[in-house]
Amino acid sequence: ANGNRVDGVDTLPRGGNPPMTHWAIGESKQDAMILLIDPAIAPGKYSLHIGLYDLDSLQRLMLAGGQDHIALETIEVIE
Repeated sequence: ANGNRVDGVDTLPRGGNPPMTHWAIGESKQDAMILLIDPAIAPGKYSLHIGLYDLDSLQRLMLAGGQDHIALETIEVIE
């Protein structure tokens, strides 16, 4: 609720196969990730966000809307 990051996954899109530098402009790809949630995390609602960054500079990549991430979904952790 307060915007603090509590966990994350850092991986290459589609495992790097093919590298994003080989994607056509406007091309979309499906991907799947597993996010293991720490059992000590406090119960509550958490929003899932995704973003990309340049691997060489570690600079976040901006989306067309001017943001560096998008919200995917909200999940609820219960006891």
